[in-house]
Amino acid sequence: MIEQRMSLRAVVAGIAKRNLLATIRMPSIIAPSLIFPIFILISFTSGFTALTDLPNFPTDNFTSWYLPFAALQGSSFAGAGAGFSAARDIENGFFDRLLLSPGRRVGILLGGLSVGFVRSTITALVVIATGFALGARPAVDDPLQVLGGLAVIILGAWAVATMAGLWSLGVAYRLKTERAAPLFFIVVFMALFLSTAQVPIDLMNSGWLQAIARWNPITYLLRFVRQGFVTPFSWADTWPGVVTVTAVLGLLFLWTWRALARYEK
Repeated sequence: MIEQRMSLRAVVAGIAKRNLLATIRMPSIIAPSLIFPIFILISFTSGFTALTDLPNFPTDNFTSWYLPFAALQGSSFAGAGAGFSAARDIENGFFDRLLLSPGRRVGILLGGLSVGFVRSTITALVVIATGFALGARPAVDDPLQVLGGLAVIILGAWAVATMAGLWSLGVAYRLKTERAAPLFFIVVFMALFLSTAQVPIDLMNSGWLQAIARWNPITYLLRFVRQGFVTPFSWADTWPGVVTVTAVLGLLFLWTWRALARYEK
């Protein structure tokens, strides 16, 4: 049993180290997850500040409202990079060598996901710093609330990076080609923007977007990560996000693991 656990750790650490070194050697891997969220943060906070004048908008600081979403958006791209790395390894034959190694296949999956935590943390911190420079401020002038607000954004970044990583890996294991890369990002992109990215559900016009946003798991994750910057912390905004994210991660893990367990060249 001890040998299995050591073998699993070795596989995870080895793949994570390889992917991390690839990120360092090729900054272009992480560049989109940094550039795009900063671009939309600057663009949206410059052009949509009047939204805070709407009745019942939860804050008078649109930068504070949009900052958590921008951090999640960038982190999702950081996580989806796991699928691109796996697809590249499948095409160049390295993935087949991994499968022949004496480690457990779950280690290959966890190793592919693990570097997403590093990439998403960097992305979230850069976006947070940019948001503060643009005028984002905590909802309550309390050091604990400020630290809590920063912590939940980081946790949200890890969660969405893991979701995107599982989704992209599941697609890569099934389609086995880098040409599937657009699927990694477009599905994640749609999930993010068909939520309460711009305005709360109550301020949306009744219709298909409101209906989708109401059932979109990202909506509940955004409620969770906006605590501290948009609203004070409350259990009512915490538990739906935690439960929803846990359920989605569980389903995505099973979906991805099924593809890897049945993987054949």
